Amino acid sequence: MLSTTYINVIKHLQVETTTYCNSFCPGCSRNIDGGEVNPHIGLEHMSMETWTKLFENDSISALTLNGTFGDTMMNPNIVEMLNEVANTGHITDMVSLHTNGGLRSQDYWRDLATVLKRFKNHEVVFSIDGLIDTNHIHRRGTDFNKIIDNAKAFILAGGTASWRMIVFDHNKHQIEEAKQFAKELGFRYFMVKSSYDKIMYAKKYKNMPEATITAPDNNVYKKLKELQEDFYPEREGVHFWANENKSKEFTNTFNCPWLNDLALQVDVKGRIWPCCYISDNANNTFYDNEWSISSINENFPQDFNNINKFNLIEILSHKFFTEHLNNVWENKESQICENCMNKEII
Repeated sequence: MLSTTYINVIKHLQVETTTYCNSFCPGCSRNIDGGEVNPHIGLEHMSMETWTKLFENDSISALTLNGTFGDTMMNPNIVEMLNEVANTGHITDMVSLHTNGGLRSQDYWRDLATVLKRFKNHEVVFSIDGLIDTNHIHRRGTDFNKIIDNAKAFILAGGTASWRMIVFDHNKHQIEEAKQFAKELGFRYFMVKSSYDKIMYAKKYKNMPEATITAPDNNVYKKLKELQEDFYPEREGVHFWANENKSKEFTNTFNCPWLNDLALQVDVKGRIWPCCYISDNANNTFYDNEWSISSINENFPQDFNNINKFNLIEILSHKFFTEHLNNVWENKESQICENCMNKEII
């Protein structure tokens, strides 16, 4: 079990600032098989008020803007939000932003680079699953040329960028070519990731055709780690490595990867969850399992974990974090947690 409390070890917030997205990836629970928006998910942007409350505690030193349902760049206030956090001086380790890269103007991306350079370390992770003839098969609704133009503008303005490619059967032959292209464009890092399903079916939607997306065989997956590359290893590291910041008393015998990263997930409403998987279940009313919002509300008060109602210390002192999670892990009561802890993450 945990040898210390969440309060003592959490350093990293991963925040979803919007549930809007410009893409229709068939593997995403935000939409139905790459088509219309899932009616069980609400569409909203995180408010500036909620955002401000997240950083009233100076113990948080790393920040990731991720997308459980939405793409970060859909929120119209991202530059303002990041400037506000930079003014606090609290984020001393790393700021990371994840996006498909297909939104906003090139001028906007130059402005984003300017604000991100205010932090000690930063990166924007562009999720680009192939090249011009393949990226749109999974990143449905995006324009490859626009993505590349945005990435160029960001990099040339001094921004640090990484290219993350999910490997499928239809793009596995492009890994080396995509890596070389990323290097030529000035990306700092090239990452490859295994797809999460063996087969995904994408419905015909708007101007997007039907598609069957298949994962490659296991031999490709075994080689994925070897295909990643840091193009500038001599530079000071930009990635936030949580292990360097753990207290000496910290142990995580459950092997929770989020806890290993000293991280928590914040949903668009400002509710704090142990990870993005639990946040996904709690925010998608379609689900009916141990982490669905109906199940959680049977045992805990509504909004017990909402930063608009309680501060971070109060939330992490709640028995959900101090007792319930330990019990779930010790008794192996969560299939979601078991699946996550037992898989090899690439």
